Amino acid sequence: MRGHERELSGAASSVYGSSLTQREVHTQQPAQSFYRLVIEPVHFGCRRRFGFAFGLAGLVLALNLFGSANLSLNERLLASLIIIVCALPSWLWLAGNDLALPFMPFMGMVFTVYYAAPLFLLRDYTTVWSRSPLPHTFVARSLELVLTGLLCIYAGYYGPVAVLLSTLIARRQMAWRRIGNVKFNGLLFGTAGLLLFTGERALSLPLSFVQLLSFASDLCLLGACILFALQLTNGIGFACGFFLWGVLVPVRLWLGLGTGLTSEGLIIALLLIFTYASVRHRLPWLIIIIGGLSFCVIRPAEQSFRGLTWRGGMMENATVADKSVLLAGMIRETLSESIYGLDGTADDMVQFSMRRLGTDTLTLADVLHDTPRIVPYWNGATYYPLLFKPLPRILFPDKPEEVTGQAFGHRYGLLNQSNFETSYNLPQLIEGYVNFGLPGVVLSMLLFGILYRLVQLTFIHENMGFGSLISGIYLSVKLLQIESATSLVLGDVIWTLVFLSIVNLMIKWTEKAGSNSAI
Repeated sequence: MRGHERELSGAASSVYGSSLTQREVHTQQPAQSFYRLVIEPVHFGCRRRFGFAFGLAGLVLALNLFGSANLSLNERLLASLIIIVCALPSWLWLAGNDLALPFMPFMGMVFTVYYAAPLFLLRDYTTVWSRSPLPHTFVARSLELVLTGLLCIYAGYYGPVAVLLSTLIARRQMAWRRIGNVKFNGLLFGTAGLLLFTGERALSLPLSFVQLLSFASDLCLLGACILFALQLTNGIGFACGFFLWGVLVPVRLWLGLGTGLTSEGLIIALLLIFTYASVRHRLPWLIIIIGGLSFCVIRPAEQSFRGLTWRGGMMENATVADKSVLLAGMIRETLSESIYGLDGTADDMVQFSMRRLGTDTLTLADVLHDTPRIVPYWNGATYYPLLFKPLPRILFPDKPEEVTGQAFGHRYGLLNQSNFETSYNLPQLIEGYVNFGLPGVVLSMLLFGILYRLVQLTFIHENMGFGSLISGIYLSVKLLQIESATSLVLGDVIWTLVFLSIVNLMIKWTEKAGSNSAI
């Protein structure tokens, strides 16, 4: 059957029609076709540029005119400037000046959501750990630091250092050529990942096995990414399409939300949106906006859901499926109450969600207030776990546990001193400051910018293949976790590279073994 099987050649004319014929993608080698597919921008002429600029100006103006009156003038100017600066990578990418995956545009959106936009919607700057509002002086200072960190990321990503270092890195060439084989593995990964994700939470296993199972369950996300990218480029047929959109995506979404962590559910949505943007070279603004609105509904419902299903709750020992059904009902109830004004209002729902998103800026303001006057600098202590990240716990059971979330929360009084169950996120930008002050922010954000660029250069190049595209997308989405500590993110990156290498070897082996007959 191998002799009759089509090769995976970057993009199929059946999907893109004559536009690909004009680009002559079908005459290129497969790896070159995928590189052309990724770097070829849509027409970003005067009309689109005007629409982009008009939409950005409208957003900033609307937030200032119709948002909360709580912001001071300095806070308004700084938050507005951060939003504008965060939009620059989208402009550069759409215009074809950034020949890579849309990582930086998404990074800009994430920065906007965590550090700037929520401040326009909050009635006050009280937090879950402070009964009185944080002083505006420190909130403005935190925004200045955010802007500084953002510009340092840009300097690392767009500057010459990353380009010079790129000569020292190996370019990954992962050419998965057989459509049937890739489709088979996508179905296999998706199915196996769902089973592992369910088993991880249903079984009582040692910590080392739980971590291994958690990582393996990401096969579900990888399978969804493979199938969707294949659907966008070559097509996957009705049966595989039904499995992807009728089974894999909705089940993984609800099982993820059923854990009580919004990020566990929405990660698959983010991955698919990123995949679409990478292959079609356009940013699906409508879907992104709908996703943001969905967060405002899901997040308040999950707060009550956690009280019922986490430790001490009446449904703590319920199955993942039962928890997901409970959450679905709570989301529906929350939405109904908001629409009909029964026990709450839409404004209350937005306030709850925005307070959660705006925590990073307010946390930084609290840190600026205390450091180093009350709390001394950490002098690199939070980076210490990086030394142990390459060591698998299954082989080294005594490996020190990552406790940054607990240590940070207690050090700054953000967690009750008797609370040893809740983890308080330490975002990378704040981590740089609590360790070394302003120099720590500048250096850490500069290094992250260089890392982001090196990842793109490693996977996106003229000799890339379909596997390189999938790996680059998957790793890029992992790196968008700017709210997590450096050791958590970089440790995840290290093992993700190992994970992707194993996946690549498996797919290449099945190509040679002729498993395409299964399709």
